[in-house]
Amino acid sequence: MGKGAIGVTGGFWPEGIFRYVATPGIYLDEGLVDRPARRWGTSPALLVDSQPITYADLQKQVTEASQRVLSALGKDKIRLALALSNQLELARLLLGALKARCHILLVNMALPSSEVTRHIREFAADLVIADEPVFGKVEPL
Repeated sequence: MGKGAIGVTGGFWPEGIFRYVATPGIYLDEGLVDRPARRWGTSPALLVDSQPITYADLQKQVTEASQRVLSALGKDKIRLALALSNQLELARLLLGALKARCHILLVNMALPSSEVTRHIREFAADLVIADEPVFGKVEPL
């Protein structure tokens, strides 16, 4: 059975014999941003301070974020650590990183600095993006 395949039994199918349905795989950014933007571009995707962000606006912001991430290092297969407290910026960068096909570590800054440093080192991050002075709390890599 391939990735994403599920076993299905049908009333007309012999007992104990499974049929398999394997949906074609799609990237998360395609399923969460691009397709909804094509279908419901003017519909709200996110609410920020009671202000809606439409799917079309979100798609534009995610594309810009992915281009920023890729241009930061100029290579593919970026290992990106995100240490953000701003939830909107986290959503934008997370979706942008997914679109850029990055490997992502979501850093929990509530952990002690030694643990945060250990997580980032073990992950071998190429880039750490933070909205707080992370390295004031974290030992240099």
